[in-house]
Amino acid sequence: MKLKRFTIIILAAVLLSFTAIAAACGNGEFPDGEYFYVSLSVNASAALRSDNLSQEVRDVLPEDGYILQTRQIRITRRTTVLTLLRDELTQEEISFIIRRGYVAEIGGLNEKAIGTQSGWIFFINGEFASLGAGSTVVQADDIIEWRYTASFGDNGQ
Repeated sequence: MKLKRFTIIILAAVLLSFTAIAAACGNGEFPDGEYFYVSLSVNASAALRSDNLSQEVRDVLPEDGYILQTRQIRITRRTTVLTLLRDELTQEEISFIIRRGYVAEIGGLNEKAIGTQSGWIFFINGEFASLGAGSTVVQADDIIEWRYTASFGDNGQ
């Protein structure tokens, strides 16, 4: 009987938490006329420096490594880093693959293209992100940098 009551209390707490979050976020839209800017870039320079990168992939990457040059983006609704990336890549007609919130490929450069630990990581305001891209909500003046890394222990520069 105690387990059943405990389960009901936990479910009620979870439901109240979701209700509070939904109320705080509203419909995701800012009030009319409100907006802010963030900066976004996608850099594959680390892959270009690797001897392990295939010539086929090397040929499709920009010489300077920037698949998406740094740009200012006007934000008019609450959004995550992952949604921001997806929307910008779609708008620029840059190929990408996202699997269950994980960025597996951008611009023809796949995870593990230069080694088993290589792939896409992102930084916010110069710091490695502590949450996943689908959970990180962008804030005013954020500088979001997606970098390809040779090993998840380095910073992709």
